[in-house]
Amino acid sequence: MTFDCRVVHYEYAAMTPIYFPPGKAGNMLRGAFGMLPDVAGIFRPPPAEPSGFKDPPRPFSFRAAHLESRRFEPGEKFAFNVHLFDKHIPAEIFGKIWNDRANLTAIDESARSVDFTPVPASVMSVKFLTPTELKPAGSAEFNVLFARSRDRVSTLSSIYGPGPLPIDFRRMGEQAEQIRMVHSDLRYQDFERHSSRTGQTHPLGGFTGEVQYTGDLSEFVPYLRAAELTGVGRHTVWGKGVISIAIS
Repeated sequence: MTFDCRVVHYEYAAMTPIYFPPGKAGNMLRGAFGMLPDVAGIFRPPPAEPSGFKDPPRPFSFRAAHLESRRFEPGEKFAFNVHLFDKHIPAEIFGKIWNDRANLTAIDESARSVDFTPVPASVMSVKFLTPTELKPAGSAEFNVLFARSRDRVSTLSSIYGPGPLPIDFRRMGEQAEQIRMVHSDLRYQDFERHSSRTGQTHPLGGFTGEVQYTGDLSEFVPYLRAAELTGVGRHTVWGKGVISIAIS
């Protein structure tokens, strides 16, 4: 079994001045997408009954952190990516974002696939590139990182892919507890968003930085590779929880 993802690159030219506040680029794009007609089933998927997923994850994730704190004047170009986990979603639908503020100039799509064959590794460095929020709150212990990565990848595969991952959850959970954190350089970033639709304010903060783990990581590598595509933790749909791993 593999985990498959379509990485779609969108390029726009601004028609009006556009500013992306710190920590909010992905949220701005997500909000603009949610305002489009005929996207309700993608923006807020219905419960996946009878599969048991009462609140299914959205089948997409924005990658736009590089736009934060930047302003684009009319005529200037900017770009962002969307990771799509459902092969039935047309990439063009995201190209309709901001028709009144920017012109779509190009779309480029590529396929990424991760199989779950173990990869020999005894050291893994994980970079948390955008604010990441894991439960238990603030923990970057390996068993927590793996559990949140495994659950997200498995759920996306169950709903939008070929089916649940063939994994012994208990055994791998016990093995994950044997992996040791040997270095941590994390810092917390605090952002929040205000919903004009509901009037509610939601936190967007989380930790960024780098952590290193040691142990028998071979079975875990594919799941963390898949998590590079999906993000991990809360609010991954607008680009939180983006990670990058390196192994040796």
